[in-house]
Amino acid sequence: MSSEHMHRVPNGHHEHAGRSGRNAVKDPVCGMSADPQNSISHVQGNDTYHFCSQRCRDKFANDPERYLKPVAAGVAQTKPPPGTIWTCPMHPEIRRDAPGPCPICGMALEPLLAAAVESSSEHPLGRAIVDGARAKGLDLPVVQNFDSDPGLGVWGEVGDENVLVGNLRLMQRHGVVVDQLTAAAEKERERGATAIYVAINAAAAGIVVVEDTIKATTPEAIRSLRREGVRVVMLTGDNEKTARAVGRMLELDEVIADVLPEDKANIVKRLQQEGAVVAMAGDGVNDAPALAQADVGIAMGTGTDVAMESAGVTLVNGDLQGIVRAVKLSHRTMRNIRQNLVFAFGYNAIGVPIAAGVLYPAFGLLLSPVIASVAMSLSSVSVVSNALRLRTTKL
Repeated sequence: MSSEHMHRVPNGHHEHAGRSGRNAVKDPVCGMSADPQNSISHVQGNDTYHFCSQRCRDKFANDPERYLKPVAAGVAQTKPPPGTIWTCPMHPEIRRDAPGPCPICGMALEPLLAAAVESSSEHPLGRAIVDGARAKGLDLPVVQNFDSDPGLGVWGEVGDENVLVGNLRLMQRHGVVVDQLTAAAEKERERGATAIYVAINAAAAGIVVVEDTIKATTPEAIRSLRREGVRVVMLTGDNEKTARAVGRMLELDEVIADVLPEDKANIVKRLQQEGAVVAMAGDGVNDAPALAQADVGIAMGTGTDVAMESAGVTLVNGDLQGIVRAVKLSHRTMRNIRQNLVFAFGYNAIGVPIAAGVLYPAFGLLLSPVIASVAMSLSSVSVVSNALRLRTTKL
């Protein structure tokens, strides 16, 4: 390891630091960040090394030479575990035993390791990666020491390899340089796809491209919501280029991208403070706080259990047309309630004074108790009948 990655500590040993922060050091086994004040350490010769977990420390202690081999400056060396399969997301018939470009479209081949780590994730993007791997008939290896950072990504151990899957902020947090993948990622984002970085042992290994196909009913659903007077805002943790590309296709009123899970609820709260009545639709565990904060939380039935538990409304098939129908039904219900109030107060405003004899001095009119009871019954019947009309409403 080159001297630029070290600094002197008081006990005379060298401490190997990464590039993820001034106080953070880099685990020589997996390359992830470790806090020198709280991490597990090991003394090898005259140097002190810090580790993110006991497992990494044990690996290093059993074979330190494996992790101390010098590498060229700025070049990360990694070796996928034996048997790793690499395939193209656009051409699943392409199978390779090493990373590289797809011979058909040139897209970076996906490592199966990414799908293995995502198999422990509840995020919709993670499920998409896992479903894609299984659709290609790939068996997913067992993942150990799985962990995640909401809104950023996931990581875990597959065999002897540490795999990191997530966005740019996650890679930067763990000191992974992905400059060589930036151009390919930006190209995918410009067309509305989500590019997810994959790193193996702190070295950039490739990108996984996930494209959320817009349902055929979604554009019309957005237009219908706008006709109903609803302002449609997309709130997403996706990259801004990806989000704005989708926003243009759907003609959304506003797009707010690169939002962390904890910030989604704050944005909903800000909209409420501005006087808006907010309905939030989401399907992931990251959406749960915002769904709970919104005036109306709408969960997709195809989403996570946490999202559905936080919402007041669940769309069984995840179709946005369900939101349109809900809005139309709510408008018609409120109109029906106002009509029923008119019927109820109208009967009482006319019938009660007559029954009390208000018209008797001038016209000699009295309301028979029998007629009064019939009138009151008709009041109830008219209200119930008007409410039942909602059953025949076309949504």
